[in-house]
Amino acid sequence: MQNGISSSRFKLRFATLFCAIILPHKSVRKGVTLCGLFQCGRSAHHIPCPVTLRTLPPPNRKERRNVIQIIRGDALQEIRKFPNGFFGGIITDPPYSSGGAGSAVLQSTAVKYTATKGKCPYPDFEGDNKDQRSWTSWMAEWMGVAREKCKIGAPIVLFIDWRQLPSLTDALQWAGWVWRGVAVWDKLNSRPQKGRFRQQAEFIVWGSNGPMPVDRKAPVLPGVFGCAMPTAGQRVHQTQKPLELMRQLVRICEPGSHILDPFAGSGTTLEAARLEGYDATGIELSEAYGAICIERLQSV
Repeated sequence: MQNGISSSRFKLRFATLFCAIILPHKSVRKGVTLCGLFQCGRSAHHIPCPVTLRTLPPPNRKERRNVIQIIRGDALQEIRKFPNGFFGGIITDPPYSSGGAGSAVLQSTAVKYTATKGKCPYPDFEGDNKDQRSWTSWMAEWMGVAREKCKIGAPIVLFIDWRQLPSLTDALQWAGWVWRGVAVWDKLNSRPQKGRFRQQAEFIVWGSNGPMPVDRKAPVLPGVFGCAMPTAGQRVHQTQKPLELMRQLVRICEPGSHILDPFAGSGTTLEAARLEGYDATGIELSEAYGAICIERLQSV
C-alpha cells in the first residue's frame, strides 16, 4: 500500500513538472477550443486572457490537431519553465533596439517605427531601448536558455536590421548556437531616399542547435524572400511581418515540430505555424498584444 501511494505521488509530481494541464472552455467554435490555464513547471499561471488555443489543421494537412499556446509574461522567465529538448525550432522577431544608445532611447516605439503623424494606432512594446552592449548580452542570455529547451539540430531564425546584424551573430554564437548564415527579406515597397540606397532589406539570421543533418525532412528554402510589408489596413503591430513570409520561414522546421516564438507580438508566426500544420508556443509581455494574438488566432 505504501509503495502504491509513493508511486502515485511520483506520477503526480512528474505530470506537474512536465505537462500542460488543459481545461476546456465551454464553447467550441470553428474547431477552436479555448483554455484558461497553462501549467509548465511547478506553479500554474492564470492569465487575464485565454492561454491555449487548440485548433484543427487546414484541410490539406493530415488529420491531426495542432496546438497553439499563448503565454503572457517575460520571455526569459517563461522559457526556463519548459523541459529540455522540448522545441523543434525557434522563429522570432525580437526587439531590435536599433539606436538605443542615442536619441531613440527616449522615443516610444510608436514614434520610432511609425511614419504617420498624429496618434499611433498601435500599442507600444517594451525592450527596444537598450544600448548595443546591453542588447547583445540580453540576446545571448535568452538564446542560451532557449537552446537548452530545443532538440539537437533544431533551427533558430531571427529577424534583424543592418545596424544590429554584427551584434546578433555574435550573441547567437555566444549562446552556443551554430551560426548557419543570413537570408534577406526584400520588402519591395520601401520608402525612397534621394541620393541614397533604399533601405528595403532586413536580414534573417539563422543557425542550429548543434549539427543539422543534411537529410532532415525540410524543403530547400530561398536565400532572398520578396514580400511586401503589410499595408496600414492589414497591420496591427508597428513592426509586423508579412504572413506569406512567415509561412515560408516556418518550413525550415521539420514536420511535426513544436515552434517557439518568444516575442509573439501580433501573432504572425503563430498563425503561420498553424496554417502550415505545426504546434507553436508564443510568449508575449504586452497585455495589449497578448489580447490581439488571441483575437487574431480565433478568427483563423
